[in-house]
This record gives sequence, structure tokens and C-alpha cells, in this order.
Amino acid sequence: MINDHFFNSDGTYYFSSENKKATINVTIVFFPGFAQTLNERNYLFSNIRKFLQNKKYVKRIIQFDYYGCGESCGDLAYTNLNDIINHAYKFLNKEDIKRTHLITICNGLGAYISTEVLKKLNHKNCFSVFINFPKNNLNIEYYLDQFKYTQKSFINMYDFCPGIDYENLTDINKDLYFFFRDIGADFNNIHGLNISKTLINNINQIDFQNYMNNVTVNFKRILTSDFLERNKKIGDSSNIFILNKVDCDFTRMLNLKKSIYQIVEENIMELIEFSLSNMIIDISDIKLKNKDILSDSYLEMLGLDSIRIMELVFKLEEEYNVNLEKYNINNLTKFRELIGYIEEELDCEFN
Repeated sequence: MINDHFFNSDGTYYFSSENKKATINVTIVFFPGFAQTLNERNYLFSNIRKFLQNKKYVKRIIQFDYYGCGESCGDLAYTNLNDIINHAYKFLNKEDIKRTHLITICNGLGAYISTEVLKKLNHKNCFSVFINFPKNNLNIEYYLDQFKYTQKSFINMYDFCPGIDYENLTDINKDLYFFFRDIGADFNNIHGLNISKTLINNINQIDFQNYMNNVTVNFKRILTSDFLERNKKIGDSSNIFILNKVDCDFTRMLNLKKSIYQIVEENIMELIEFSLSNMIIDISDIKLKNKDILSDSYLEMLGLDSIRIMELVFKLEEEYNVNLEKYNINNLTKFRELIGYIEEELDCEFN
């Protein structure tokens, strides 16, 4: 495992962890919550990274600070949401990222930023995990009006949300507290920061519930029970993991890591199936789309003769470092049979 911190050419500060022994080219990118940084104590994503980085199916893990946050360039006092999205896109718009199975793990506002970045990347072979994707249940324009006529273009967070204290939260405005907590802010971290009025308005104007209903990327949501108490309408519950409220932070973090680990494992084969579909499209002698390739599809009907099937097998062996020679490839007829061989070969990696 190779770990290192870097500054990208655009001034983005990031951490990269690479596993040279990985058998599947999976890259995990963490999208933090509002103003979260790599240098936070007990940083959520650092705990999750340490849990995942030695798994043999994870090739690379990337954490980074948003534009204007932490060690990255820029200043949150003069930043808008598009600045943050565009810099994240430029940072990840690389060929090695485009060729990988991409999984994004996102906290709070990071789910929105991740989804917008993936749209720009047009990355099809990806999957996202959203932790407490926020829901707009508060219009904070009333509070913003208090600073409307000040000459400054930014707001000091201590003035905007009084009662923030390093040791405890005393006399704090609960509406503002939950607004910032639901977008993933750590109050110890944003204490005293100057935040652009435009940025706060950008976030406040997002209709998160409607946005969630129109997300096109495949995703799972992890919601904590205390989040659900404040956000009754969560939409489709079929893709939701719920973490019960616990008193111990350690147990809470452990449960969160286990949930993410389970979700990642369950969806890696879906990413591999999508990649295999693209391989078939590339070598087939007929024009296909991903939707044309079903589990029961006959390879012959997909435009694959015996020569093209062998070409596909060679590509799979090279891509996933597996040996398919022991299977009776000559009798291979259906797409699902090929998926079954790969799944059997990779099964040991998930145990």
C-alpha cells in the first residue's frame, strides 16, 4: 500500500492511497461535507479509508480538500458552489479515473457535488454512497437578511451562528445548527470561518428532495435515525440503509464503516457487469447499446462468434487478473454464464 499527500497543479490538496496488489481496478473517491477537510481530528473519511484500503478489490482511494477548504487554494469568503464543483471536476478529469470502476462516498453536501461532477465527467461505470443526503427543511433567508446590508460579501460563521464553542454547543440556534450539520459541516472546523454569502445562498436554494428524485447515477443512501427524525419525507426507501441511533461514537463509526463496506461489495459486480457489456459492445460485429445486453442474452445474438468470444476472454483475464482456462469456454453461450465465471473467480476477494 502506497500512501502520500500531494498538491495538484490546480492547487487541490489531496491524499492518495494505492494498492499495487489489487485485482480489480476500483477507485474510491471521497466527497466531504460542507467545509470538511483532511486535517480534521477523527475525520469521518479517514476512518473509512483505513477500513477499506487493504481490500484486494480496491486499487486506489482518493481524499481531497474542496476549493477554498483546508490546504487547497482559494478562500471560502469569495467562493460560490460552482467554483467548488468545477475545481473538483478539473481535479478528477483524468484518463486513469475515466478507465476505472469509480465509487464515490459522499457526506452531506458532498452528494450534490459528486453528482454534478459525475455529470461533467460523463462517467458511466460508477456508483455512489450518500451519507445523510440533506433535505431542505429550512429557508435560512431570514437569517441571511440580518447580514443583507453589510458591505462585506462574506459572513463570519461565529456571528452567523452564535453559540458555537469548541467544547460544547451553548445557546446555539438549532435551526441553523441542523442546517449546517445536515450538509456535513463539522462545527469545530467551521468555527470562525468567513463564508461567502453567495455560497450559503447557493446551498440554501437547492431543492434537495427534488434533486434526489432526479439523480441518474446508481446510488445507495445511509441515513442515521436522528437525521430521519428531522427529515420525514425521504422518497424511495428501497435504496436506503438506516443506522440506529447509538450513544457511543465508536460504535456509530463502526456501524457506518460496516454499512459502507457491505454496500461497496454488493455493487462491485454490477460495475463489472457494466464494464463487460462495454467490452462486448467494442468487439461485437453489430451495433449494440448497454440496454441490449441482458442476463439471458446469447453471445451469438450479441454479435460474438467463437473468435470474438476468445478475444473477450483474453481481455477479461488481463483486466481482472483471473484465469478462465479451467472453464469450458468453447461451450459458453450466454452472458450470464460468463458473469458467473468471473464472479466465481473473484468470490475469494470478497470474503
